[in-house]
Order: sequence, then C-alpha cells, then structure tokens
Amino acid sequence: KLPIHEKTINDYLRFIFLRPSDFLFKLYKARKRDKKKLIYNPSFALVGGLVSEKLLRRNYKNIKELKAHSFDYDIYLSKPKNIKSLNIKKNFAVFIDEYNPYHPDVLLYGAQAACDEAIYHNELKSFFEKFEKLTNLEIIIAGHPRGYYASFGKKMFGNRKIIKNYTRELIQHSQLVLAHASTSLNFAVLYKKPVKFINSINYSRSYHDSINKAAKSLSQKPILISNTFDHIDLKSGINENKYRDFKLKFIKSNKNDVKIWNLFALRINSLLF
Repeated sequence: KLPIHEKTINDYLRFIFLRPSDFLFKLYKARKRDKKKLIYNPSFALVGGLVSEKLLRRNYKNIKELKAHSFDYDIYLSKPKNIKSLNIKKNFAVFIDEYNPYHPDVLLYGAQAACDEAIYHNELKSFFEKFEKLTNLEIIIAGHPRGYYASFGKKMFGNRKIIKNYTRELIQHSQLVLAHASTSLNFAVLYKKPVKFINSINYSRSYHDSINKAAKSLSQKPILISNTFDHIDLKSGINENKYRDFKLKFIKSNKNDVKIWNLFALRINSLLF
C-alpha cells in the first residue's frame, strides 16, 4: 500500500499553496465538524443541474438561482483539441483513471485507499488484457490531471498509452468508456458514449458503493473484475432516457449555452446598471 506518514509543516504548506480551493473546502468541513457554522448571505448562486438546485434550496431559503451548468459543460462548449498528434491508429476504448491508489487525498487527508496497490494493478491489467482480446479495441488511459505516471505508469497499466489533459477529446473519439465513478462521466453523457463500469469485491466499501451508484444512474451493472468473465456486451448501446436524466440532474437543467462566467457577468451587469 501507499505509505501514509504523519504530515509535516511542508506537507500542509504545499497543500495550501498548490491546492487553495481544496484547502478552503477542507477548512470549511473542519469548521462545520466543530459546529462553528460559517454564515453566508449570498443574494444569488450559480447552480448546475437539478441536484445542485435542490441542495441550494435546502440550505438557503431566500436566494435567487442563476441556472448555469457544471464546469465540464464549459469545456464541452469550447473548441476541442486536435488529437492527430496523439498518433491513435485504431478504434479504442478509453479508461478514465482516478489515480488510485495514489490519489493525493490519501496522503493529505488520510483518506482510505480505494484498494490494496498490488491487487488494484493486477486486477486492472488482467481485465484490460481480456477486454482487448474480446472486443478488439485498444485501451487508452485518460490520465488523472494530478497523476504522476513516470514512476507508476507501466506498473499500473502495462505498456498502454497514458494521455493526460485530453480526457474530453479521448472520450469524444472513443468507441466506449471504461470508468469507476469519475466526474468525467459527464463527457460520456454529453457525447452519448456507452459506458462500462468496473468494480471489484476488493475495493473499499465506500468506493464499491460509489461505483454501483454511478452505474445505476445510467442503468448499468458494473463488471466485477475480481470475478472471471468471458463476454463483453458491446451491443447494448445507451439508455437515452437515463442519459437525459443524468444531464438534467448533474450537468445542466436549462437550455442556455452561455459559459458560466459570461452568465455571471451578465447577472452582475443587470444588478449594477
């Protein structure tokens, strides 16, 4: 397993300066645990999706909503990068890596690792090999933005391509998406790509449950890679109703295709002038 050591002052300083938004969120959570409630009195809030709207109304009774969308939808609205330089020559499936079990939260928050390191790697590599043989699809890894693969890449995924900062484009041009429970599933929904969820009896209870919930949201049953299997169904396609519901709940509930900060600027402009 990834060794967990007692955090030094350098660990905390690095966390504060490199991940200020995560630090503020962590501070908020700590204050909430101590029952020292932080009091906000916003006039309005930007929300993306019905779930966010429901949470907002639960926490703030007299607040105006500015219906926007998730930040992933902003990326979706922008021009995609050209993938010709990636030298992809055949049909492929993309695996959305969440950088388990090395995710920074394990070190900085003392969070539980999703799985034992050796078991996680061995199960994934075994599954990938069998998947590629059964489907004739190459698997390309969409690297986690904070992942460092120079030391662990081959150990984690064998000789497969690991490509960072092209998750949206890899999903867009893939034939199929393999995932655990990444928020990048938003792109699979937006591009209407079929998704196969991966789970294991060796994952932590919380991670196992989060994968099952993500799969259920798209009317899928995860492939249990800790068990043996001899078939991958590529003909089932997508459930259009579930994909539409997912978009409404977690991505956007309005029909605006204006980027978030443009919406925000328009609202501020209407208040001031």
